[in-house]
Amino acid sequence: MAGLAIYMNLKTESEIEPVEELDRLLEILFSGYIREFIEYEMSSRIVPHYVILIGDEKIQKMKQFIRRFVIVDMKK
Repeated sequence: MAGLAIYMNLKTESEIEPVEELDRLLEILFSGYIREFIEYEMSSRIVPHYVILIGDEKIQKMKQFIRRFVIVDMKK
């Protein structure tokens, strides 16, 4: 998170050019899906059946994250 804060400050002060990947990560953070990002990107790769173990409520939030940030319309 500290790296994102530094990036955001530098970008705000126009010291660096925007980086699409970091902007997307900031969007995930500000949308309240950072936990789902970490779980999707890290935990599910280490333990592929991880999502099954997290419970129905978290599964629903994970589905929302995937629909919003993973499966994207490339035509936009």
